[in-house]
Parts: sequence; structure tokens; C-alpha cells
Amino acid sequence: MNIFKLLKWILISLVLFMILNVYSVYLIVSNPEVNLKVPDGEVTYNFNVLEWDEMHFTVPFSITNAGYYDIQDIFIYINLTAIYGEQNNTKLIFSKLKSFGNISAGQILKDEYKVGPNDFLQANIIALIHETFRNPGPIQYQMDIIMGGRFSLNLMSLQIQTQLIF
Repeated sequence: MNIFKLLKWILISLVLFMILNVYSVYLIVSNPEVNLKVPDGEVTYNFNVLEWDEMHFTVPFSITNAGYYDIQDIFIYINLTAIYGEQNNTKLIFSKLKSFGNISAGQILKDEYKVGPNDFLQANIIALIHETFRNPGPIQYQMDIIMGGRFSLNLMSLQIQTQLIF
């Protein structure tokens, strides 16, 4: 076999590999309501800043790997912001990325992103308490969630974003 035939087969293999990668991503994102659920159920929480030692939240999620390749390095990144006062002031009270490993092709990952009182940005919660005493009123909470992972050999990545208001 000469070098040109060998290069031709290598090129064909790489093209097929990339087509299957793109198709794997398509199979997952074409039906996000089934394959990428965050939250997947009820979000439980206690955001009462006056009882900050009891603050917590749990976000259930599920990822169905409907593709042909493993999804690697799955992560969820959550920011929780308090919105308060007449001018809609904001204070970031939680921000963290958590890793959830890998999912083999055809498998489902069902898990929960759990946060306890020590995970919150306590200095910002104390500042929020002081500011809301000066400017009383309702506090609204905005949770920004980014879920993502990588496909075969980290050549492709996948991310979805959602926002919840409490």
C-alpha cells in the first residue's frame, strides 16, 4: 500500500469520527427536555439570611447520554444572587463549580447538586443582612445554572444554561 492510500484511509477515518461526534451531540441536544434536565424535579431551599447557619439548597438533575461516545468531565456551575431594595441591588451569595465525573454512552446520570450553610459566601450574606436592614423589603433570589461536559478526546464540548427565580 502506498503512502497516498494510507493517508486517504486516515483522512476518511477522521472525517467519520468527527461526523459521529457531531451526531452524538445532536442526539443529546435535539431533545433537551428529556436528555438534559436541570432541575429534574423540585429545587428545595432555605434562603432565609437571618438563619444563615441553616441556609441550603438542592438541585436535582439528570443527563441522558443518547450519543455514541462518553460524556467526560461533567460539571455544574451555580451562581446565586440576592436581588433586593427599590433599585434592585444585587449581592452574590453563592458561586461554585462541582464536578460529576463521566457518563458512558447510553447511560443516565441522576444526581443532586447539594449546598449547605458553609458553602455560601458568608461575608456577602452578612453584608446583605446589613443592607436589607437599612433598606427593608422583599428579597428575590436568582439562580444561574450552567451544566456541561466534553466528548471524545475533549474535541467537543456541550453546555446548557438555565435561570431560576425564587
